[in-house]
Amino acid sequence: MNLNDLANLGQIIGALAVVVSLIYVALQIRQNTNAVRTATAQSVHEHFAKWYQLVAADTELSKIVATGLRDYGSLSEEERVRFIATFMSFLSYSQNAFLKWRERLLAPPLGWGGSLSS
Repeated sequence: MNLNDLANLGQIIGALAVVVSLIYVALQIRQNTNAVRTATAQSVHEHFAKWYQLVAADTELSKIVATGLRDYGSLSEEERVRFIATFMSFLSYSQNAFLKWRERLLAPPLGWGGSLSS
């Protein structure tokens, strides 16, 4: 084997190393994307669970929510404030989940489903 053959062999080995590196980077990016989606889904679920727990743990708030959903007009001013604040937090969590879905950080089964048209 002469020097020219060794140089060609070196180039082939170098090219194979680049291809292997690109495959490795692609796999790492895919793993990272899955990890981000999982963390985002967990965060969204925790927010909604926190909201449900807030309503369920407070008997008075539970009554306000039930009454407000049936007959908002029958609530006192203080009860209306609590009712609105409670549902504003729910809407905030919903908006956050929607934005994460729109940014493709939530998989369809964890978001609102369907496809997102570009």
